[in-house]
Amino acid sequence: MADPIAWKPAEPRLHTRYSPNKMAARYRARLRLEGLGIGNRWTKQAQCLRWPLVEILREVLNQFLKEALNQFLKEALNQFLKEVLNQFLKEVLDQILKEVLD
Repeated sequence: MADPIAWKPAEPRLHTRYSPNKMAARYRARLRLEGLGIGNRWTKQAQCLRWPLVEILREVLNQFLKEALNQFLKEALNQFLKEVLNQFLKEVLDQILKEVLD
């Protein structure tokens, strides 16, 4: 009977075509190349279709967010100014009434 302590799992093979480090390096290199637009023709075609669409969506979203933010700020500023003006007028009228009544 074989000694159970002597059994060890097989060592990972270091020199294979598909080692994890090599595959990760190839993947990162491919991402770098595709990011620069140097990838194969399929990625180039996809980028030709993708980037104008992304730019259009980005512009539309930016415009929408600008308008929404402007509207929100206008409403908030109007509300703030109304409250401040009301408070100021109340204080001024109170002062005038105190002076008149005294």
